[in-house]
Amino acid sequence: MDLETMFPSTKLRELAKAAGKGQTSTIDTLIDEGVDVNAKGSQNATALFWSMRNEKGFEYLLAKGADPNVVFADGGTVMHWTARKDKCNMLISALAYGGNPNLKGGMFDGSPAFATITAGRNNGVPACLDVLLKSGADIEFRDKYGKTLLLLATDLARFDIALYLLDQGANKNATDSDGRSVISLLNSYQDAFAKGSATEENWRKLKSRLSTVD
Repeated sequence: MDLETMFPSTKLRELAKAAGKGQTSTIDTLIDEGVDVNAKGSQNATALFWSMRNEKGFEYLLAKGADPNVVFADGGTVMHWTARKDKCNMLISALAYGGNPNLKGGMFDGSPAFATITAGRNNGVPACLDVLLKSGADIEFRDKYGKTLLLLATDLARFDIALYLLDQGANKNATDSDGRSVISLLNSYQDAFAKGSATEENWRKLKSRLSTVD
């Protein structure tokens, strides 16, 4: 969605545009003119969402009272979008200004931590997942399908993340709304990966961890 469609109001559009370019003096001018930093455009979008294009503008809006917990019409939130990023600077800033690490949102009503797993990257445990858990994210939060972070990671064959979550104390006996357990999801990948591959190795490690009696 382009800027004009997202923000039909001229002044709100100017605020979003300025924030997206890090133009703090323009932001100040617009706020002085009475523009609300939390005003909603179409789809419930706020200027803070657009400002994610520029870290300086993003942090400045937060300092001016922008709310990172607004849920957009599609279920997305600034918290979920910043959690998806490789670098966690914006997420850390959002948390510092009242961002909720357990905010329900996204496609399946998961917390921002779910977004770190579904971001589609396969380069190790997401740094932002660690940030969120250390900031109070509930490791046993469940999405609309009853999945926990551990169940989701296993279902998506992110066994490296699943192992990390076990290290952080995730419940290995959790089941989702359809009764699927971590071990049943893991077993569905039996012989699915090339022998000796990193994924196959992590599959075996997770299998071993799950068979260990606590």
